[in-house]
Amino acid sequence: MPRLLTSLWILILAGAAAADEGPVLACPALVDWTDTSEVLGPVEERGRTVVDAGQITAVRDGVSELSGSVLIEQAGRRIEAERLSWDEPAAEVRAEEGITLIQDSMRIRADRADYDLDAGTGSFEGTEFVVPSRALRGVADSMNLQANGDSRLEGVLITSCAEGHEAWALISSDLELDHEAGVGRGHNVRVELGGVPIFYSPYLTFPLDGRRRSGLLAPSFGSSSRRGTEFSQPVYWNIAPNMDATFTPHNMTARGTALEGEFRYLGRRDRGRIEFAYLRNDAQLGIDRAAYLWNHHLRAGDWRLDVAARHVSDRDYLVDLSDSLDGVTPAHLRRNATLSRHWDDWRFTGVIESWQTLDATIATDDLPYRRVPELTLVGSHPLHGDDFALLLSADAAWFDRSTGPIGARLDLTPGLRWRYQRPGVSVTSILDLRYTAYQLTADANPVDRSPSRAVPRFSLDGRLIYERDAGDGVHQTLEPRIMFLHVPYVDQTDHPIFDTAAYTLDPYTIFRRDRFVGRDLVGDTDQVTIALSHRSFDDRSGRERYAVTLGQVFYLSDRQVTETGIPETEASSSMVAEFTTQPTTDWRFSVSAEWDDRRGELARAAVGLRYNHEGRIVNLRHRVLGATTEQSDASFSWPLTRRINAVGRLNYDHERNRTLERFAGLEYRDCCWAVRVVARSYLVPGTNQTDDSIFLQLVLDGLASLGGGTDELLSRGILGYSTGD
Repeated sequence: MPRLLTSLWILILAGAAAADEGPVLACPALVDWTDTSEVLGPVEERGRTVVDAGQITAVRDGVSELSGSVLIEQAGRRIEAERLSWDEPAAEVRAEEGITLIQDSMRIRADRADYDLDAGTGSFEGTEFVVPSRALRGVADSMNLQANGDSRLEGVLITSCAEGHEAWALISSDLELDHEAGVGRGHNVRVELGGVPIFYSPYLTFPLDGRRRSGLLAPSFGSSSRRGTEFSQPVYWNIAPNMDATFTPHNMTARGTALEGEFRYLGRRDRGRIEFAYLRNDAQLGIDRAAYLWNHHLRAGDWRLDVAARHVSDRDYLVDLSDSLDGVTPAHLRRNATLSRHWDDWRFTGVIESWQTLDATIATDDLPYRRVPELTLVGSHPLHGDDFALLLSADAAWFDRSTGPIGARLDLTPGLRWRYQRPGVSVTSILDLRYTAYQLTADANPVDRSPSRAVPRFSLDGRLIYERDAGDGVHQTLEPRIMFLHVPYVDQTDHPIFDTAAYTLDPYTIFRRDRFVGRDLVGDTDQVTIALSHRSFDDRSGRERYAVTLGQVFYLSDRQVTETGIPETEASSSMVAEFTTQPTTDWRFSVSAEWDDRRGELARAAVGLRYNHEGRIVNLRHRVLGATTEQSDASFSWPLTRRINAVGRLNYDHERNRTLERFAGLEYRDCCWAVRVVARSYLVPGTNQTDDSIFLQLVLDGLASLGGGTDELLSRGILGYSTGD
């Protein structure tokens, strides 16, 4: 490791000193003696041969000396030289003063060569070569081309760096390039970075194209205060064209060695992924620990099945053994299977769902219910064109939990919709009946084991869109909207609460016909919702220059049905507002807020600013949620030179005066290699402890990426970031 870091430091300083300022890195061509983008097509054995030369001299029967810009062409193959000997009957050429062979799989330039045009075989000395499929080039003391397309080389150096800029190189005593299998195999292999050896192997394979193949993948390494120094060595198994697996021994000095794995499969109608991890006898806890994940997707005609299951052996598994790159450990792990079908205007969904709770502070009465199962049918049927339609929403579910009421719920909502739509005008009216019935079990000890209710609802929703040409290629709209909603009061105090909560107010939810998400409560109301939106568009690009929306709900009566059972008497809701602007393609600014005019305070607010231009990224966000939450999040990716890029993020909790996550690092990107070093510290969810870690990633273009975690960390933590590898 010290030798690797020393090599990196020397290369970075040398590259930075040679770099011009600016974000765009100009890279020289891989070689200057051939066009690697040229496509010649497949090689045809014993195909038509075309010979061109400045001078052709017959030496003996069938043998000629060609000189002066010699060119020999066959389908998919071309030979160039200044002088060579051509044996036409044997279809052989010999060059003593330099030769160039060009074909799709490889470009070769050599000092001397003997080559069979029909068989495609030959020997070359003093060789330079290019593998276009991987943008690799190299030199070799000697090379032999085999009839099957393989190449055998001795005294080899391979790199993806341009001539004169060899930052890294793979050096081997002998090497085989198997183009049919798409793999290179070498003996006595070492990798040098900046002329310093950083890796050695008596035998090594590497890809020549993008095909999958079994073998060792690039290792990853890092350091974490909770897991110690880490090293992982993935082993890849290409089981079949539609199936593969990866097994990864993962050594953590503070925990022990875990075995991790991933299995992927792809069928005509289905695809899926299984992941697992097993740590025997955690060195700190003295227990075995494990985790698994299964994702499956199946499509058969109009039917679709989606399965997502995740499980860990203990509540602290993700805190102790997961990178938690998003900085959040979930309170619950969800396991569900969903069967669905869509046809015409109808949708059927069947769900089985359960949870594993990881947060020990959650009371048993607050645990989520299992749905075993829930069946839903939603759709509409037109009666008179598009003006009238019959509506139906039907839902049947069984809810189960270790405590509290459990049982079945049936929810039916038949309705009639009338819709009027003309340019600039939209009016929709819905009259429906919400019927809900329960069948609860005796051991749940409910007051009424079979409560039910029937609640009619009526809404009238109208919207106008005024448009105008504001000049200078700008188009503007003014969009007032008003909705009246009437839902009478029906006593629901004896109904269980399985999956219901109040909506968070925003310019969109204020126009919903329910005050609650879920089906256990139907909120009574007589209300008028009013909103006004104004938008501005660029006619040439279609870009929305800015948009602003204001909205509020005005209540004509008190609301008796609430989550707490205490009636709500306010005459209006909080005022909600949203403003977004994108003055240029690089800048974006947004504000959303909920103002409680009764208390005269902000109930919720979020402000965001984003800049993204040619790799220069800045993201700023601040959010407030009542008196309990106030957080700021800032992230950036900024080129310091053409080769060096700085990255960082800070997520801060103002309410508790603590840092939730922070990381900072540097990237060095040259034309053929890159290195990223990132230091990260984050607050472990549910504790007052921090986890400190260091991520190091070395990318050798065309060969491998050593280390891991940095690209995922940066792409999650910095909106708009891309490695460009």
